[in-house]
Amino acid sequence: MDLRPKAHRWLPTNPCADRQPQKQRPLLASISRLAYGCYVWAVLLTLGTLVWPIVSSVRNQRFNWFLTRAAGLLLTRLSGISLDVTGSIPNAKKPYVLVANHASFIDGMVLIMSSPKPIAIVAGGELATQRLAGPFLRGLGCEFVLSRDDRRGTANVERFTQVLRSGRNLAIFPEASLGSAPGLRRFHLGAFTIAAEAAAEVLPIGIKGSREIVPPGKRLPAPGKVQVNMGEPIAPKGAGLAAVIALRDRARLEILRLSGEEDLLGQAVRPKGADSGEVAQLQE
Repeated sequence: MDLRPKAHRWLPTNPCADRQPQKQRPLLASISRLAYGCYVWAVLLTLGTLVWPIVSSVRNQRFNWFLTRAAGLLLTRLSGISLDVTGSIPNAKKPYVLVANHASFIDGMVLIMSSPKPIAIVAGGELATQRLAGPFLRGLGCEFVLSRDDRRGTANVERFTQVLRSGRNLAIFPEASLGSAPGLRRFHLGAFTIAAEAAAEVLPIGIKGSREIVPPGKRLPAPGKVQVNMGEPIAPKGAGLAAVIALRDRARLEILRLSGEEDLLGQAVRPKGADSGEVAQLQE
């Protein structure tokens, strides 16, 4: 005979007791994300307070690059964000045009941390007039897009071509801006027009993971891993419009492979006609 007390099925149960832990989990996760994001911002502001005055005032771009890169690597270490770089920028007599996908506003910093040697990163013209960003980016040797109309766009191409001819590597995000939807968007022709004009090779770079750390429209970072994959240089085959479009398409297909991003154009890129304004445009 089983003398163990049996549960009384008629006794009422408390449904809130089962649901309470389930309700607490999302709340605790939100608090944890908020605490982590505030911690990273606190570290960033501390480092920025130390680095910004130096980079904004010292006229040694190589030193400023080294200092900013060191601060960025320290930030990733303290915040638990890992950065893994596969490949490197080849040592060559002629500079390269670096082109990368653009998924987060931290991508510029990712490029800085990925290259021990300074790169002239092209940034939007609106940043040049900002009190904090402007002096800092100039101290790093960044270049700014003057305007996006046809006449100024042509001037941008000529100016950035001269940057290459001076021996500096140039980095451009050919998508121009951030998009809300994950995936690789249309590439503008500016970077590839510059490469063709200067007879410089294009170095495709794929960035993975930056969107998950700081998505577009968000400001609080999340922990994660950033993977940077550097591809093989692609040489332009001429300076005409058809050659520029072909160069863009080859670079975009390679960045699709390196970044693992979804193709938002829905198919492999095919050479298409482009209006003269697009050739003249160079966006950040």
